[in-house]
Amino acid sequence: VSSFFSILVLKIRRIKVKIIIETHGDFIETLSLEKNLLFPSLYKKIFLNMARYTLGRADKLRAVSSSTEAQVREINQNKEITRFPAWVDFDNFKDINPVRQANKEFKILFIGSVTDRKKPHLIIEAINEIKSKDIQLYIVGPTPNENYLSQLETLVQKYDLEDQVTFTGSVNRESVMEHYSETNLMILPSVSEGLARVIFESQVTACPVLVTDAPGMGDIVIDGPVSYTHLRAHETPEQRVCRLVREKKKGGGGGGGGGGG
Repeated sequence: VSSFFSILVLKIRRIKVKIIIETHGDFIETLSLEKNLLFPSLYKKIFLNMARYTLGRADKLRAVSSSTEAQVREINQNKEITRFPAWVDFDNFKDINPVRQANKEFKILFIGSVTDRKKPHLIIEAINEIKSKDIQLYIVGPTPNENYLSQLETLVQKYDLEDQVTFTGSVNRESVMEHYSETNLMILPSVSEGLARVIFESQVTACPVLVTDAPGMGDIVIDGPVSYTHLRAHETPEQRVCRLVREKKKGGGGGGGGGGG
């Protein structure tokens, strides 16, 4: 949206500059999944037209992942696109001392915008299926969709998980680093991602990562010692979480000594 209005102003004022646009996420579906929209289909059409106008007037395009590049090419096949990952400052995380081995409970972390696009409710469903009282889930991040947050809270109450699920809201970077160091498994069950920086951050701290095989994930996560992605045949995300948590708990749940995929 911001790019559309900026370019529109430039064109109206006839200011001649080179325009480079970076696309770092699903800019069509995301809004309807993260906000309480009255007419989501109408907003989708509006944003699609705005995207066509914006991309058509750019000189060059930058995409942070294969999925963001593919979305741009669906809208405009004629522009030059450079794929270049978003910047992550690993220096902020390299000195974190992992303490997850000392955990008496198995700590699961969800970190990100608490919305239906990222689907943390799937983790709650999985914890209910596991039926283990020594699992703690921390849901960390902003809550832009109050309706979805209310649904999560109702789900927690329904399954009697109030003592096992904690909503922290947004926290500072120091708290984020503490979570990474203490976490046995970070789970990101999103339906789409541009390039989730929390995956990079988790891997740098040797925190095991479980993600879905949604667009934007395969570029940075492959199955390995501390990274897990693709679902088995006929396996739902909830079943995948259940199986992996049981495996990690049985094996000690401490994670590996370095980043995965």
